[in-house]
Amino acid sequence: MPDVEHHCLKPFGLELLRALRVARSAIQMLALAISQHEQALARKAGGFVGALTVPDHDWIRGRNESE
Repeated sequence: MPDVEHHCLKPFGLELLRALRVARSAIQMLALAISQHEQALARKAGGFVGALTVPDHDWIRGRNESE
């Protein structure tokens, strides 16, 4: 048994694309599930549920516009 396995590039690339499509579909399904859950919470609460402010990356690192 060799230590390094060699693969043909084209079948490997096709398999990689298939795996990426599955991953993309999973991410899209998760985003849809989160959206539907948030809509259900909003209906249950009778409107606005809440907001989360996410600071800018530069602000978190302590950098400002003058630097």
